[in-house]
Amino acid sequence: MNRRFSSASDFRMSLEMRLKHIAEERGIDLQRIRRQLAFDRFLSRVFLVSPDQFCLKGGYAMELIFSNARTGQHLMKK
Repeated sequence: MNRRFSSASDFRMSLEMRLKHIAEERGIDLQRIRRQLAFDRFLSRVFLVSPDQFCLKGGYAMELIFSNARTGQHLMKK
């Protein structure tokens, strides 16, 4: 879904409403959803620019495979 917003604040408000809905629907802490979104966007950029130079390991890699695994801060340069 590609939607244009008239301002950054409109985008932020829409994003917050969506994240709150997801958090309530899944019974997950809103702050965790925010962190997951930020980390996902960061990883998308890292792996887009240098897909062969990094690998994801640790808790977040496991969470991507098994949705209830713990998260960590593990990004390792190959």
